[in-house]
Amino acid sequence: MRKKKIYKIILIIIFILLLLFLIHFVRNYIIISKIAKKQEEIGNSTNYSYTIKFSNIESGETAFIKYYRKDNRSITIMGDNIFWHDADTAEQISMNPKELTAIVYENNETAIQANLPIPVVSNNFEDKLKQSIFSFITYDTVGNERCYEIQPLIGVISTIPYVSVENGTLLKLITGKVNELDEYSVSEYTDWKFNEVTDEDVSRPNLTGYEVTYN
Repeated sequence: MRKKKIYKIILIIIFILLLLFLIHFVRNYIIISKIAKKQEEIGNSTNYSYTIKFSNIESGETAFIKYYRKDNRSITIMGDNIFWHDADTAEQISMNPKELTAIVYENNETAIQANLPIPVVSNNFEDKLKQSIFSFITYDTVGNERCYEIQPLIGVISTIPYVSVENGTLLKLITGKVNELDEYSVSEYTDWKFNEVTDEDVSRPNLTGYEVTYN
């Protein structure tokens, strides 16, 4: 009788653990599928703008990058430097308005472009299964926006993305150390806007008065 009682308790514990795992998996799979679908829609957008604030946790240094894109033209602003790019002509202009200097690159295949962040979840079925099993997803708030905090349980577990519940945009990314040479950093993604960038916003810069170098 005592052995049967022990077996019964063990079976109940196993059943509870399996049930908890099933709830964990189904919940995560639903969330990850929603994020993947929204990020796929974002990835098809050709009109957007956003800002990234990079913060080095150890040194306290910060930097800002602003991105603007409409169709095949984009502008990237990094500190005092502005990079304009036209994908149709493969022309890029690198300019510094403070120093009134500019470099015009023709047929530049490695141009700096205003690309979207790399998706934090995959829409591939096998990848979604893997992420659903090996992620711990909770709710958090970044700024005033509710988001998912996705904590990986394997791989680079110190890299944690925060994704908007409403539209799937990346709001924050904590990047941890993979080796001793790496530094902890936080990237905050703000001012997300879609379908508001105009042709004028990404028009070819007027270089009148600039010292121009052609490359």
